[in-house]
Amino acid sequence: MLIAIIFRYLGTILQFIVLAVIARSTSSDDYGLYVLCLSFAYSFYYILGFGASESALARLARDLAAGRDEQVGLCVGTVLGLLGICAILALFLPLGIGLIQSMPTESNMAIIFTLVFLSANGIVFNIAQILLGLRRVKLGTFFFYPAINLMLLLTTVPAVLLLPNPNFLHLSIASGSAAIFTSLVAILICIVSMRNISLECSVRFGCKLIKEGFGLSCLRILHVSSFWIPTMVSGFLLSPALAGAMGTAGRLAIAVSAVIAATRFFIRPIINEALELNQIHYLRRLMSSIAFLTMLIAVVALFVNELVGEELIAYFFGEELREVAALFSILLLGVIAEAIFGPIDEFLKAAGYQRKVGIIYGVAVPLFLVGSILVARFGLAWIAWLQVVYVMGVFIAMNLLVRKKFGFVILPSLPTLNELRKLK
Repeated sequence: MLIAIIFRYLGTILQFIVLAVIARSTSSDDYGLYVLCLSFAYSFYYILGFGASESALARLARDLAAGRDEQVGLCVGTVLGLLGICAILALFLPLGIGLIQSMPTESNMAIIFTLVFLSANGIVFNIAQILLGLRRVKLGTFFFYPAINLMLLLTTVPAVLLLPNPNFLHLSIASGSAAIFTSLVAILICIVSMRNISLECSVRFGCKLIKEGFGLSCLRILHVSSFWIPTMVSGFLLSPALAGAMGTAGRLAIAVSAVIAATRFFIRPIINEALELNQIHYLRRLMSSIAFLTMLIAVVALFVNELVGEELIAYFFGEELREVAALFSILLLGVIAEAIFGPIDEFLKAAGYQRKVGIIYGVAVPLFLVGSILVARFGLAWIAWLQVVYVMGVFIAMNLLVRKKFGFVILPSLPTLNELRKLK
């Protein structure tokens, strides 16, 4: 898990360097529009491949353990084929939009950039899943977290710093090119990793993978998009500049909750194995220990932000974004609420309650979206407080489900030294 956390925070640090340079070097509207496009791309890129890599991840682990190389080749080849189809469709869609418009207006460019960036991130995510299934854990976590942000640092930052008057068009070209290049490298490394196994592609098997994994993909979208809803609503109903402020606060909150995301990415195989061995008590202790550690990080972040948050944010992102510190404090309360219950959603999905988790998100996310639209006219703070209420509601509902089905609840518990070694 330590490698996953390190790569997750490396990706976050790189992203904040990129955003800070953009915020200080472009207009607030250009920065806000850029963040607004990222909010859509990061919310929905999981749909690329239609969840095939979600089911492939579990299948690859079993097939490798059993020495079934032909099934491994079929699984990887089919996922790559699906990604190729999706990538072609994604390229033709922005091309079509570009042909409709006689001039490359800013709104048209924003749509094209969003689709390109979404598609490239989707390819990288699916390849990361495959690499994890192939036991290439370090490579998988590298591509899933810091890879694209590293390329943004090498392309977008120089473009912003060297151009005399950088604008959204320059940001789009530099960032889109970086994402596409990273996705091509990921595909190449995946193919090289399979050099001793023949790749095959099957439409029938692809449909089977999609049927098994599409639900998980939709759950990811519901969960992740909810944290970007405030940015989307701010951008559409208020202004791009306010979307930039809300998006920056949201990214700071996500940076703190990065350890939560890393544990989710890391713990799924552990949960599946423990459930197979009926080690429910062990899982309860493990998740309670994770809840304690992640909650502690979030509480410390809230304390630091209250002390020096305004000064730090103004220093890195500019005086125009000083107000982000207040929004960040509110959103951190939501991070604490999520941390308290540990990776409870992953536990429920692995235990066979994927549909019930989907119902919880399926009810809560639309309510959160509608509520955000209704309170947007009162200001960003209202939207941020509504997100805290949303997070608390979702995870309390999941905890009640765990209590009903398993007879216990997940709450923070001080880990023992032995548990800390296992988490490492």
